[in-house]
Order: sequence, then C-alpha cells, then structure tokens
Amino acid sequence: EFRRVLFRSDGDIDIEDIALALASIARYNGHAKQFYSVAQHSLLVAQQVPEEHKLAALVHDAAEAYVGDMIHPLKSSPLLAGYRRLCDYVEGKVAAFFGVSYPWHPSVKEADLRMLVTEKREVIISHPFPWGVEASYAPYEGVEIVEENPDRGKMMERWRRAVVDCLMRAGWANPTGPHSPALRGVLAKMGEDL
Repeated sequence: EFRRVLFRSDGDIDIEDIALALASIARYNGHAKQFYSVAQHSLLVAQQVPEEHKLAALVHDAAEAYVGDMIHPLKSSPLLAGYRRLCDYVEGKVAAFFGVSYPWHPSVKEADLRMLVTEKREVIISHPFPWGVEASYAPYEGVEIVEENPDRGKMMERWRRAVVDCLMRAGWANPTGPHSPALRGVLAKMGEDL
C-alpha cells in the first residue's frame, strides 16, 4: 500500500528535506547525554568506510527523513515487520536516487552497527539490557561523538556538503553517470558548479 503513497517520482525525494530532517531527528528518541542527530551519526559512519562507499554511508539512514527513526531494540521486534518493509522500500528508493547500490554494502552495515555499539557506550544515558549486537561488533575507539552546543543549521550543511563532495568525486554531473537526473537538477539549483 505504501508504494502508492510514497515517491511517485524521483522529484519526491529532496536532498534539502533529507538534510533538514536528519539534522533535526534525535537518535535514540532523545535518550542521549546531549542532542545527537541522525546526520551526525551518518557523518561518523561515513568516516569509517572506504572512499567508494562514503556516499552510501552518508545516506544509509536518509529514509528516516520520510519514515522517522526508531530505537534499535524496537525496530528489530517481530511486531514491527511492516515498518521494516516500509524502511526497506524507502531505503531502496533513496539509494536509487543517490545512485548507490542497495542493499547497503557490508562495509556500510558493519560501520553502522559498530557505531551503534560505540553510541550505546558513549551517548546513551542508560542501557540496562543488551541490544543483540554487542557480541558481534566492537565499538570504535577515539571517535568523538557528541559536539558541544550542536547547531542544526551547521549539521545540515556539514551533511549536505559531504554528500555533494561525494557526488562530485563520483562524477554526478556526467550525463551518462548513474545518478538520477532529478538529483543532478536539484544540485544544479543549489548552485553547485558543474
């Protein structure tokens, strides 16, 4: 049913909407020592993957701009299989829009789960029970997670700039390149030099 409602065309996905939402959405439903956004999480995940997978890492949670974020223990519950199907559908659409492969490359999934374990240790106010990933993934050491006085506008710009930089390195302006024509149009409107 959601296929009829969401994303009737490539133009329904918008990089500015995603940047705003990811910079505004608090990870862990706000149960963090300080505000910690999905955008900051995505930037940190992108730092942990090979160059060719940085764009996928930056947009791996971009579907949350359209379906919201949900804490890991709840998201993995059998009761929310429909939500996971919706996320899978939206993630596939977002990946196609940005010209990256989906399902996500294993390096992106591993970096995301290792960052989850790192965040559980560093960011969450309390975490009294296991989430089911700690035994399989080691946390990152030396990763600075919480910024002093986070600024949503600055975080939006950092995420957007990182995405645009990846697209520029990947040759998004090339008319025969893999990136959606709608995305090229959006970036051109934003004043990016071709």
